[in-house]
Amino acid sequence: MKRAVVWKVLATLLFTLFLTLAVAGFDAAITSPFHEIGHAIAARMLGLQIIKIEWSRIRIETPNDWRANVMSAAGGLFGALILSAFYIVITHGLKLAVDQTTRRRLTRSLISLTLALKIIIFGDIIVQLNAAILEGAFKSLYDTIVSNPLMVFIITPVFTGISFRVNMNRLSHSDIALLSSELK
Repeated sequence: MKRAVVWKVLATLLFTLFLTLAVAGFDAAITSPFHEIGHAIAARMLGLQIIKIEWSRIRIETPNDWRANVMSAAGGLFGALILSAFYIVITHGLKLAVDQTTRRRLTRSLISLTLALKIIIFGDIIVQLNAAILEGAFKSLYDTIVSNPLMVFIITPVFTGISFRVNMNRLSHSDIALLSSELK
């Protein structure tokens, strides 16, 4: 009995680590440009000059007043907004695909894919919201964290673990039954 619990905990930790890498890759490849666009939109709305926009960096005329905080927080908030829309579209699109398929093996694969994408996207939403808070209110702490890979490697699994737990709790009973049943 104890051995089974140890293996289950180990499998959960390894799966969370795998999903953490997926969240980091998703954030770097897809979310990062939207995060920077959020900074650019806020800068334009606040009348600041944009010097240069790159994939994961933006250079803007930096004011020494409240506008710096608003502009800094806007990147994470815009990234979270785009991810939320993406989450809704992916969730509903894959739910339609699951409802339309009649092949049990394909249905199980689609449910598993939906769960993995929900965990990855929701984990990245948590990352973006925390980035908005830290970047807007505690810029020096934010810069310290993002410039230290060890800190990022410690924090990201926590957010992924939260996302994993939230999305596992939201699985429907029929999806759980289908995923745990044996294929015939």
